Amino acid sequence: MQTQHLIILSTFLFAAWATPAQAYRGGPDDFGYVFVDSDEADGPVYDWEDISGTGTLVTMDDEQHSPAQNIGFSFNFYGVDYTQVYLGDNGYLSFVTDSILYDDEHYIPEEMPFAGKSQAMIAGVWTDLYPPDGGTFHVETRGTGSNRYFIVQYTDVPVYDYWGPTEYISQQYKLFEGSNVIEVHTLRMDITVEISAGIEDEFGVDGLSYAWDQEITPGTAVRYTPTTSEAECTNATANVDELWPP
Repeated sequence: MQTQHLIILSTFLFAAWATPAQAYRGGPDDFGYVFVDSDEADGPVYDWEDISGTGTLVTMDDEQHSPAQNIGFSFNFYGVDYTQVYLGDNGYLSFVTDSILYDDEHYIPEEMPFAGKSQAMIAGVWTDLYPPDGGTFHVETRGTGSNRYFIVQYTDVPVYDYWGPTEYISQQYKLFEGSNVIEVHTLRMDITVEISAGIEDEFGVDGLSYAWDQEITPGTAVRYTPTTSEAECTNATANVDELWPP
């Protein structure tokens, strides 16, 4: 009987987790960031620009962050200008290297914002990944003049194998010069472990959660935009369809 109850409970929990994220639009946070995904009429167009054959290869082992990667231009995030970014092996980017440490179980995702772990952070899919089993990381700056954008690509990076067959993610970050817009494009997400997705400031106190323990459907793009006026913030709030978490 206990076994049956355990099976039923496990099935229920998996079904609850597997529900696709319903956060099509959200924000603003205190700084003014809003997000919208490709399920909305005014959302970003999903556009996977494969840089695995043209970008610079970045290498990482388990529970590591990359060396500083040059963006190629100045990118403003929560009011701070950055010219470099760090890749974390567990799926997220940070502009502050000291925040990607692994003495406080950083491989365990948290709902964002969360002050206890990484800060100045962008998470497409934050979960416990395991690069020693495969996958690649590439970066590339594209565009010309003042219309450049920086791409970070995680390709077929395996999730740490806790219970069964290996699962993978492929995701792509795009940081746009001038507008300071962020886009995340998800190509592959065949995973069943908990994930977090969103952004947060350098203190981990202000930010947005796009998904928390929710499935992100492959072929989805989400755009984070820093609003620049009270009118933009008011309009963003008025058009919220559904926030996650509810």
